[in-house]
Amino acid sequence: MKSMLKSFLVGLFVCFAFVSTNTEALELRGQNVGSKFPRVMFDVLSVLPSRVKSTINSKIYINFAPQEGDAFGRTVRKNRFQSLSKINTIELSSNFIPALKGKRIKSGSPWSLKNARETLIHELGHIYDYRFNPTAKRKAEIAQCNKSQLSRLRRTRQSHRNRMTTTKEKGTRLSSRCSLLQKQSTNISEDPRFLYLTGWHENGKIKNTRSTRIAKHALKNPREFYAVHFSWFLTDPNFQCRMPALNEYFKGHFGYQPHAKSDCYLDTEVSIKNSASFLDIDPERLYEVHFLHASKGTNIESKFGHSLIRLVMCSPKREKVGPECLKDVRYHVVMAFNGNVMELTQSVVKGITGAYESQLLFFRWSTVEKDYTKDQLRNLDSIPLKISRVEMTQLVYRALELHWTYGGDYKFFSNNCATEIYDMLRATVNNEYLWEEHILTPNGAYKVLEKSGLLDVSKKKVYETYLPKLQKAYEQLIKSQNDTGVKSVLGELEKVEDYLEETYSDERGELYKNTIEQSSLKDPRLFLGSMYLLENYILGNLKLKMGMLASNALIAGQSGKLKPRIGKNIDPVEERKMQEELMVFVAEVDRLLELKKSLIPSKRIEKGYGIPLDEDYPEEDLEADEEKISAISKEIKEIYKARNEFFNKYFKFTADELKGSKANMLLHVKKIREIGI
Repeated sequence: MKSMLKSFLVGLFVCFAFVSTNTEALELRGQNVGSKFPRVMFDVLSVLPSRVKSTINSKIYINFAPQEGDAFGRTVRKNRFQSLSKINTIELSSNFIPALKGKRIKSGSPWSLKNARETLIHELGHIYDYRFNPTAKRKAEIAQCNKSQLSRLRRTRQSHRNRMTTTKEKGTRLSSRCSLLQKQSTNISEDPRFLYLTGWHENGKIKNTRSTRIAKHALKNPREFYAVHFSWFLTDPNFQCRMPALNEYFKGHFGYQPHAKSDCYLDTEVSIKNSASFLDIDPERLYEVHFLHASKGTNIESKFGHSLIRLVMCSPKREKVGPECLKDVRYHVVMAFNGNVMELTQSVVKGITGAYESQLLFFRWSTVEKDYTKDQLRNLDSIPLKISRVEMTQLVYRALELHWTYGGDYKFFSNNCATEIYDMLRATVNNEYLWEEHILTPNGAYKVLEKSGLLDVSKKKVYETYLPKLQKAYEQLIKSQNDTGVKSVLGELEKVEDYLEETYSDERGELYKNTIEQSSLKDPRLFLGSMYLLENYILGNLKLKMGMLASNALIAGQSGKLKPRIGKNIDPVEERKMQEELMVFVAEVDRLLELKKSLIPSKRIEKGYGIPLDEDYPEEDLEADEEKISAISKEIKEIYKARNEFFNKYFKFTADELKGSKANMLLHVKKIREIGI
């Protein structure tokens, strides 16, 4: 009887211990809740990196109890005074017990053996994080920071006794990275590079306020974000394709790559801003990364310039990545953090207060070059970054992650195009100077990057504003008029801006016809080329003007401030009909914006996390999804077509000017072909 009772008690509460090698003395002890539990603990120990086991280096006890809010588990402190580094108990939800006993559970139930393993790894990840054990590299970095701090103190002739105050003074302040390193008390969740790589501010607040494809429970704080992704790093064979930049960080920290033979496919295609078209940024085809700096513009939001990144991609036809790829401008990609304005017009107030979503958007190089140099008349500097192949790859990896997961609050004066690019470089490029300075503006970013030595200024290429070219073309028109004696509107103008903004298409057409026929015209080719250049710019401006007029009319209609047009040739009856038709388009504004939003990939694909895999697009739905996208794109085009036709009637004067400018362009092209420029 004593023997039977003894056996019963042993079976009631048996501790299973799984011990790794002597140098990695992590021991898991768990309550005997079922026959499957020993195997779960064994599986967990077998996937943990050696660094985790050797750092924890103690017994960890695993208990079971009901969890608040149906949580899967937690680490347990004996009391509130216990140091996090001394935690040695993990509590798993008692809901896992049936599965651990080998009982059949419903398909899709969260209380599976798989989730029990992941939860145990997650909580062990927390314990590892709390047991601060700096790597040799980290110790060297901290030592360098301490040395730098003492050096600054000596330079300012301050005593060691006043160390805490002097480091705060201007000229003696430590870099933000050094300050963070010296405060760091966890292995990963307080690491400055981890924070920047995963979208957290230095104070632990989330930047990714409008995140997509990130688990909600990972957004609680940096510690939780780390633990969630640490468990996926070890258990998901596809993690390296879903979160490639974070995977590289973990691999470097732990010196270990789980699932090294995973055959997952990394999707390197990104969508062009608010469209159904895609660009490929495969790092294998990337030759160089350039920092793009646009000079200041006339609007308040562009007074301090603009910061962008240019990816010099090689043509798919090239067998070798090299300098020749600089010629493959058709495949170059520009990425920039912008406030994604899904409205008819951009509000400065909303830009200042953070009402717009900050997103990493992608553009064709040709579009960006034209937008800045021709449309906005701003210089665009393209300077190669002196970074390694590994850093270029990590930059692209991070860009892909941000494309699918990031949505912050865009603020002109604190979280803007420059600060976002700067944070991205801090996370992926090994340059300590980036941590020495904080920046707020694109001009500031340019200066700091130049001082850091990252910019290869010897290879800088400036894409100049079209203004000097337009000025030169205008001067040629004046010269041609003087040569021929033809009288025209030019005699009433003072500068090129007057010609571009105040002349009419028929006046310019008359100037062209009267001048090109004169035998005294010394250089017809130069005259014709000048006319073409100026007319082409005017045509582009007229298209932009028509767009602004349409937006303003729609805004007035939405706000109830639309006033009837008044003029000699406006019939009141016809005007009422036009206003009724305009209100039809006003009613469609919200639907149109929703259609455009539905084309954003990260808003459309709900399954999975991070960068999508093929499995996130169910095979049976893939064709239907493509048809849906095609139908949405077609519907958007039809709405715009109908709207453009209406506004061509509503703003007849501007529409006629557009028509006249196009007719002038046709005349120029015809003559160009005739004389063979």
